Amino acid sequence: TYFVYGGLVFVPLTRDYLKSWGDEWWTQAPHALLALHESGIRSKARNEIVLISKILADRANQGYSDLANAIVVRVDGRVVRHMADLVERLATSKSKYARIDLEDGRQVVLDRRLARERHSAILGKYRVPADRSDDLK
Repeated sequence: TYFVYGGLVFVPLTRDYLKSWGDEWWTQAPHALLALHESGIRSKARNEIVLISKILADRANQGYSDLANAIVVRVDGRVVRHMADLVERLATSKSKYARIDLEDGRQVVLDRRLARERHSAILGKYRVPADRSDDLK
């Protein structure tokens, strides 16, 4: 499961994601993500942990290239409950900027118009076939 918006790649925190760190993923993956996954912290307000896994560098996301494995808490001031919730908020909002609050207190702000304009170029440059996985269509 994934979603690309403005070059930010969003994924849910899953065991398969943690296994991407290799055969000894339990020692190689970021400890904070391992702890969060194992503790199973979920609630009615948030039943899936959503991450910005990486940045596909582009002028639409300039200044955020160091983000990786960042836990998303809110989009436009509202708690992100799961991946489909994040997709809907980013895809349908009419505000000029997308504000993404991260668990560590940082905030990502993207110009929605620029993100839309650069969408095809970003997907093409990084050879991403679609902006989202089939389960989010």
